[in-house]
Amino acid sequence: ENPETPENPEGPETPEKPYELITIAEAIEIATAAGETETTEKYYIAGKIVSISNPTYGEMTITDGTNSLYVYGAVDANGAFYADWAEKPYAGDDVVLYGGLKVFKGQPEMGRSLMVEFTHNEPEVNEDDYTEMTVADVRAAATDTKVKVTGVVSFITYANGFKPNGFYLIDDSASIYVYGSNSAQQVAVGNTVTVVGEKT
Repeated sequence: ENPETPENPEGPETPEKPYELITIAEAIEIATAAGETETTEKYYIAGKIVSISNPTYGEMTITDGTNSLYVYGAVDANGAFYADWAEKPYAGDDVVLYGGLKVFKGQPEMGRSLMVEFTHNEPEVNEDDYTEMTVADVRAAATDTKVKVTGVVSFITYANGFKPNGFYLIDDSASIYVYGSNSAQQVAVGNTVTVVGEKT
């Protein structure tokens, strides 16, 4: 990760459609040619979010299914960083970003960028494959049992760098830990949520 905290850009302009997109492969070539000095020209790149490594600044990795590109933070049209957005994309969502390109520590990346637009993609889950249970029943279930449970988020856990990596879910019967940074980034203490997954 870049050592310095990215500065909030001043008044980014929201581009208008149609965007002239470049591929991630083209972005990698441009970044490689630019070296460690970010390009003055900015580019539109579309991809699917693989992961969000810093939910404060919106550092993420995107992919087009063939190539991947690291993005060093994203802001909205008002210049606000990812953590302050009312609506935000998560892993699995499609995004269009606008920013400069460079190489950092030998890896091509898009610098601090503007989140032009995003589309939420619902995960492909067939809830019929999961058995609805109380938290206590999930705790007693055999390993690898596919379960569906509803409860209240009571506590969010954080990995190094204050990155959410899971949360505790409670109902009237017990509590259980739900592991996963993508899920943890989408909830707040006090939310009532339904989770499907495999008991482990």
